[in-house]
Amino acid sequence: MVVRIESLLKNSPKMLFGQKLMIGDYTLDSLKHQLIYQEEMLKLSFRESELLRKLYEQKDKVIAREEIMRAYWSHDKYFTGRSLDVFISRIRKYLSQDPRIKITNIRGVGYMLTVD
Repeated sequence: MVVRIESLLKNSPKMLFGQKLMIGDYTLDSLKHQLIYQEEMLKLSFRESELLRKLYEQKDKVIAREEIMRAYWSHDKYFTGRSLDVFISRIRKYLSQDPRIKITNIRGVGYMLTVD
C-alpha cells in the first residue's frame, strides 16, 4: 500500500493539497481556501478553491466540462452546467487584477487557464 501511494505521489503533479500556488500575481492557499493579491486576502469557497487549483494544475490545457463536473459535483443533484459557468465567472472576477491571467471558454469543450 505504501509503495502504491509513493508511486502515485511521484507521478502526480508537484502541487499537493495545502501548498501555496503562484498564479500570476496571486497566491492560492488551497488548504485555507484563500486567494491573496498584494496585501488583500479573499476567502474562497471550497469548490472555488478546488476548481481554481484544478485549472492551475492543468494550466495551458483544456479541461472538459464533464471532467470538472464529475470531479467536484457528481453527487450534487442541484448542480448544473450553468452553475459551473457561474463559478468560472466568479473566479475570473477574483483574478481580474492581473491582466495576464485568462480563463478561456472553449465552446462545447471546457475551460483553459493561461498566464502570459
